[in-house]
Amino acid sequence: MAIIRNTELDVINLLKRVQPAILKRLAFVEIAETSLVNLINANYDFDEDDLIVVIYVGVEISRLVFLIGKEICNISYILADSHTSDNIAGAIYSRLLLEQDNLHLPKMDRIILSGEAHAVGLHNFLNEHLPKGIEVEYLKFENLKIFGIDSLMSRFAIAGGSALRALDDEENNSLYDIDLTPHTIKESQKFQLGVLGWILLFVVPLFTFFTTIRYGQQNRDLARMEMRLSIAKEQLDHLEDVDMRLNVFKRQLDSYTKIESVADSLIHGGHSWGDLLAKLGKTVNSVRGLWITDVDQEPKGQVLVRGHATARSKILKFADLLGNATIVRVDVQEIREKKLFSFAVEFPLLRIKN
Repeated sequence: MAIIRNTELDVINLLKRVQPAILKRLAFVEIAETSLVNLINANYDFDEDDLIVVIYVGVEISRLVFLIGKEICNISYILADSHTSDNIAGAIYSRLLLEQDNLHLPKMDRIILSGEAHAVGLHNFLNEHLPKGIEVEYLKFENLKIFGIDSLMSRFAIAGGSALRALDDEENNSLYDIDLTPHTIKESQKFQLGVLGWILLFVVPLFTFFTTIRYGQQNRDLARMEMRLSIAKEQLDHLEDVDMRLNVFKRQLDSYTKIESVADSLIHGGHSWGDLLAKLGKTVNSVRGLWITDVDQEPKGQVLVRGHATARSKILKFADLLGNATIVRVDVQEIREKKLFSFAVEFPLLRIKN
């Protein structure tokens, strides 16, 4: 924020009563004349020997600023006439000629109007009374890319110049750097600890100390946990190796169990199967024209015998000789243009007797 010291109004005391905290963000306090000149120098390029007169018509007072090039050579006395005064244009014109004579200034090159100049018709008045060749214009805002409304924008010339300086982050030698901020305000803007600051001044080192200690403890705890984790990983690798070996032993045990069951069945059923094979051999020899291809053990102690015969009667004789046998299936097929009978006979293993 910037304040332009313009009249007798004590703006700073007013801000202290209304919003005192805002004064800590106060950038500067400057006079209206330097604000005007800063804005003009930012938007115009003058030759070093050009004579320019800046006329500002204010709401309460008016003023004239004389420039040679970009430098201020004179600031006239404040005119107590405002834009509502009668014949304000004539008063400004008279003061302009008076200042030119007192300063022994040569011919003026340009007159720049600002403030409420449009409201009092000052542009037309000066064009009628001044000699030809003097350029009279409203203040232009070239850098802001605002065109066609110079008479309107020139009303805000002082505020615009102050804002331009406040927004300028870099050091600009073309700007008038005047600061009229009271010393008490500048001192209040400096860094002050206050009650909270002093508390933090003692608390922060203590917090840092305990944080450092806690950090060291956590580092030691972390180191111990990492060591335990390393040991646990080694134990896990060992257990995985033991588990793999155990699985190998389990598979071997399963194979041994299966072999044992087979051997046990052979031991207990060896006599029955021996009787079966002897019976089948004896029966096949007694029945000519019949042969066996498969012998399978069925559930519940049943035996299924499959084979071929040259005649159906031979199958019946085979079943009778076995005793308590059942003919399950008989199919007819041809092999080398001869008719054969495929059969399947089922009978209980325990009933086989020689």
